[in-house]
Amino acid sequence: MITYKRFALISFLIMFFSLFISSSLKDNIFVSLLTFLFIMVVLYSIMIIIPFYFRRKINIFNQYYTWIEKGGRFGSKR
Repeated sequence: MITYKRFALISFLIMFFSLFISSSLKDNIFVSLLTFLFIMVVLYSIMIIIPFYFRRKINIFNQYYTWIEKGGRFGSKR
């Protein structure tokens, strides 16, 4: 259940930041909607998709994705 909570929290933060940035623009609704979708896709890619694809090759992405899946402390254990 913790995995779903962390993914939900990260997704909520991405949606909140995207909505905040797009609503702060003083354009018409169509441009704001496109901006919201673009920012949401970029942030979701940076925070979820890229670490998922490169978790086997880059150690920090593996630690990040393991933290999302299993919880506990982030980083190496000393």
